[in-house]
Amino acid sequence: MAEGQGDDIPSAIYYLDPVPPYNTTGESRLITSIVAILNPVLLNNYFGRQFSSLNDAAINPKNKEIYFTDVIYGYLQDFRPTPGLPSQVYRFNEKTGAVTVVADMENKPNGPSDA
Repeated sequence: MAEGQGDDIPSAIYYLDPVPPYNTTGESRLITSIVAILNPVLLNNYFGRQFSSLNDAAINPKNKEIYFTDVIYGYLQDFRPTPGLPSQVYRFNEKTGAVTVVADMENKPNGPSDA
């Protein structure tokens, strides 16, 4: 997960192979690594609108859906543009590509457990 930088590099959730050599092309994980190198971004927008500043994530151990917060910290710290989305908690299903808002936040959550 990355918070993004400026207007040109959006916040995103990236694929990273958890086994060394991670996203490099080592012999033992060549196929997985090539897929990750060719398309490492799992998600970087919500219906075409850039996330403000992705912060924390948790994975549901039963269905593997990813829950994550998007807050305005990058804007407040002056490295992201004016937010186009409110602070929210999202659920992402990698298999279907579905992204759902699961909580609207008026405050600034620091992870899905704060929601």
